[in-house]
Amino acid sequence: MKFYEIDAEIQKWTDLLVDEDGVINEEAEEALQSLEAADEAKTEGVLLAIKGMTAEAEAIRNEEKQLADRRHQLEKKADGLKAFIQTRLAGEKFKTPRVAVSYRKTTSVEVEDGVWMFWPVNVQDECTKVNVTVDKPALKKLLTAGNEIQGARLVEGQSMTIK
Repeated sequence: MKFYEIDAEIQKWTDLLVDEDGVINEEAEEALQSLEAADEAKTEGVLLAIKGMTAEAEAIRNEEKQLADRRHQLEKKADGLKAFIQTRLAGEKFKTPRVAVSYRKTTSVEVEDGVWMFWPVNVQDECTKVNVTVDKPALKKLLTAGNEIQGARLVEGQSMTIK
């Protein structure tokens, strides 16, 4: 039985619970008790499903973290070995039937920290990017203190905890 069906049945039997003379209908009372037990069991089942899904999601998150840590370790190890072999080969090509190393010339840009602030405005506009993020905890403090900030507001909600 679905929740809305249980609710409809509860409403139906509630209407039949007491007759015009104030006498309690025992059949209706038993039906209501049964429906309330079914509703409780259904609610418990849904909550247990949520609890299981949350636990599985947490296990996956932990596994992702472990895999990311392993990946980072392997990448660092590979980078170290790459630097070692690059020093060892000193720019010379290396080739076997299973692996080959060659080199090509590259050009990259290196910028000292903070020096871009002294560039002409047209160069700054063309060659810089600004990433802005909102500090929500700081914004919450301002709003809680009574400040009005356009486009920002406090929203009341509820947080459900399932244990």
